[in-house]
This record gives sequence, structure tokens and C-alpha cells, in this order.
Amino acid sequence: MRRPGPFDLALVAVAAAVTLALVLRDRDAGFPEWVFVTVLLVLAGEVLRTALSSALRARRERVRAADLAGTEPGEVALAAIREERRRLADEIASALRLQVAEIRDEVADLDPEDPRPALRRIHERTQLATSELRRHLGLLREPEPRTSAPAGPTREGGVPRHDLGLAVALAGLAAVEVTAYSLVEGPRDLLPWTVMTSALAAACVVGRTVALTAACTACAAIFVLGSMLGAPVLGGFWTFGTLGGLVWATVSRARVPSSELASGLLLVVAVGWSRAQDDPDNLFVALLLMTVAAAGGGAVRLARWREGRARQRAAVREAELADAASAAVSAERAGFARELHDVASHAIGVIAMQASAGQVSWPSDREAAARAVAVIDATARDTLADLERLGPGTRSTSRGVEDIDALVLRIRATGTPVDLTVRDTPPDPLGPVVHRVVQEALTNAVRHAPGAAVSVWVGVRGGLVVVSVVDTGGGARGASASRGYGLVGLAERVALAGGTLRTGPEGHGFAVEASLPVTRAVPAS
Repeated sequence: MRRPGPFDLALVAVAAAVTLALVLRDRDAGFPEWVFVTVLLVLAGEVLRTALSSALRARRERVRAADLAGTEPGEVALAAIREERRRLADEIASALRLQVAEIRDEVADLDPEDPRPALRRIHERTQLATSELRRHLGLLREPEPRTSAPAGPTREGGVPRHDLGLAVALAGLAAVEVTAYSLVEGPRDLLPWTVMTSALAAACVVGRTVALTAACTACAAIFVLGSMLGAPVLGGFWTFGTLGGLVWATVSRARVPSSELASGLLLVVAVGWSRAQDDPDNLFVALLLMTVAAAGGGAVRLARWREGRARQRAAVREAELADAASAAVSAERAGFARELHDVASHAIGVIAMQASAGQVSWPSDREAAARAVAVIDATARDTLADLERLGPGTRSTSRGVEDIDALVLRIRATGTPVDLTVRDTPPDPLGPVVHRVVQEALTNAVRHAPGAAVSVWVGVRGGLVVVSVVDTGGGARGASASRGYGLVGLAERVALAGGTLRTGPEGHGFAVEASLPVTRAVPAS
């Protein structure tokens, strides 16, 4: 039961004004007629307002369902991808950008007389960045949790308090009205029994929500028994709440069980018969009241039915669009994880190695320390630029075969001997995955086999683009290295291109070999 609002107050004022105008035209009408007509107009206005409100809600729901039906899953998926990319760039890439920017600041503030404290801090920052990167990559590999719609309010057992309060108020009003009528019109026979039957009939509204069939049946029985026993139920303003409320509740429900419909019809017949026997002057008013309640309830029921169907269609379409968005977001998270690993993991590993090398080289080999600092600065600068391109609407960070030379030069600058052979140029769509294989393998070699020589071979064999990276030391690490996110993500990347990845010990070293079909050259970045 809602609280009266400004509209209700305005409705009462308008109804009172209209009634006053009618009463002034009929000088014989007294205060009871003035009040009765006012209440009648107010209730008629409320019925109309409720019916219109339900119709408007149904229309809004139909419009929403139509809008959803016209929405393409591809559009929703694209919007979800953009939003997810923006969120990931803001929450994840920005944190790594901060770490890399602080590394550049350390390089800029480095004391040329003794760079070791700054290099030590840089190495510590790479450890923090590595930990943060692993945490983010782990989160990105987990599926994004789906948010479920909040459960609707559950109805508690028993009679609602507002129904109980309404029943008490209407029963009290009925008792007061019957007593007042006896004082105005003269004493009645069996007045206490008449007060009781009227109050009991009024109180039947208590079951309009939880026991409608029983409430209508009980009210009908009280009307009939009261008339038969000489203690008839007398009408009054309470009938608007009880009779109108029970009939409205019966008709307005979305699904009306046959028992409720039968009890509602029984109530109408019982009230009509009772009024015809005991108060024929008000028979028309009673029937009009229940007719208006039935019409208003029927209009509300129709509007609710239409609203329910539209809401059901909208829910089905929303689920379809949500599935499309969820699949797109999952793919975007996996792609972002690969890009993030491509950009950050290699760079952080190089910076960490150079920070350690610079500390060891100083002061015996100042030139080597200076080269290490230069590599750190250049790597941090390039990494910042690549992290900026991880945001939505920016150029892809994927690199191709033409970038392998620069990658090898950077690794050589760390002191790792690299022999590069590019026998054949792979198709352009396979360039990013070829670069990715070389980058990950070189990063692992620098990290797990520092100082070992590395051989990189790229060519075409029997319709396959073959990328082979083999180092000469640290072969015992193969079991653990193969479990890192880098090689796991690399295997996924190669599989997306239709290829296979082989990793494991080879001789005293470790080998990474990818075979990619030329005939299925698809972008795998």
C-alpha cells in the first residue's frame, strides 16, 4: 500500500470542488451526500489513475523489449570490448606504467660517480613489477565473474501488516457507520448483531492478498446469513474498501484460479441478493461499485499481462546480449593478457638483468655499466610507449618479423650472444606470432640461462613456418620453465594460428620450436 502523494491530494480537492458544485445545484442534498459523492469521485479517479499507470508501464516495457530486439549482439560485444579494454588499461597497464616510469626516473637521477644504489633500486622495482605482472596475468586468465540480477523481494508468510491494518480500520468504520445510522434513522432491531455482521464483512478484506478465495466466500456468507437472520450487513463507506478491494484483487491478478473466480462471482451475487432484500435503494450503488472495481482490475490485469510478456522477451534478449558480451570480454581479457605479457614481461626481464649486470660491472668495467644503463633507459622508454598503446582505440602493440632484428640487438646488448638466421620471410599474418615466439624464447634464455649462447632460426619447411630458438645452457630448468604463463600463453597463441609448440631440454640447453601452417596464415596477435 503506497502513501498518498500530491496527485492524490489534488484529486481529493478536485472531487470536493465538483461535488460542492453539484450540491449547490441541489439544495436538498445534505452533508452525507456531499461526502459520499466526493469519495465516489476520488475512488473513480484512483481507479483510472492506477489503470493508466499500469498501461504506461506496459508500454515502456514493450518499447524496451523492442529496443533490445533491435540491438545487434555484435554492437553489444564491441561496446563491451571497448569498455573492458579501457578498464584493463586504466587498472592494470597504468600500474605497470607507473613502475616503468619510476625506473626511468631512477635512470635520470642516477649518480654517474656511483650508479650502484640507483641500479639496486631499479632491480627492486623490477621485482615489484614482476610480482604485479604475474598477479595481473593470473587474474586475466580467470573468467570474469558474471553478476546476477538481485533477487526480487520475497513475501513473508502470514497476513501482510498493511492488510491487517486495513481490515481493522474498515471493521471499525463499519461499526461506527452502522451505529450512526441507527442514531439518525432510529433504533434497529438486533442492532448489536447488525454491527457485528457489518464489521465482520468489512474485516474480510484481510485475506485479499494471502487467502482471496476464503475472504470472498466468507464475505458472501456473512451477507447472506445476515439477511436471513434479520441482522443484515449495512452499507457505507467501508464497502468501497472491502467490496471494491476484494473484487479488484480477484480480477487484477495475472492468473486467476477457478476457485478465486468462483468466489468472486459468489460475492457479487450474494451482495446483490442481500441488497435487493434489505436495501434496494442502494442496490445500484453496490453493483456500480463492484463493476467499476472489476473494470479497473481487468484493465490493470491486461496491462500487467502485456508488461509481463514484454519483460519476458526483454529478459531473453538481455540474456543473449549478455552472453555475447561475456564471450567478447573473455576473449578480450585473454588477448589483453597476451599483449601485456608481450610488452612487459620481456622488458622487465631485460631491465632486471641489466640492473644486476651494471652493479656487477661497476667500477671495474665502467663502459659495460654505462651500456647496461643505456639499455635500461631505452627498454623503459619503449615499454612506456607500448603500454600507452594498450588502451582502447590505439594502434596494436603487435610486432612482426621486421622487428626481430631490433629485438636481437637488444638481447645482445645484455651480453647474451645471439645468432639469428631468417631463411624465408613468413607471410605477414604470421609475423606477430613469429616475433612472439622469438621474444618469449629469448626472454627465457636471458632469465634462466644467463650468458648462454642462443641460436634463432626462422624459415619455411614443407608448408610450415618453423621458428626454432635453442640456447646452450641451463637445460635442467625445462620442467619448471615450461609451466610459466609466458610459455602457456605462447602455446595458446601458436594454437590460434593452427600451429604446434614444442618446448623442452635439448642437449645441455633448452629448445623452443613452433610450427605454423602457411596455408592457415591468420592474424594471431
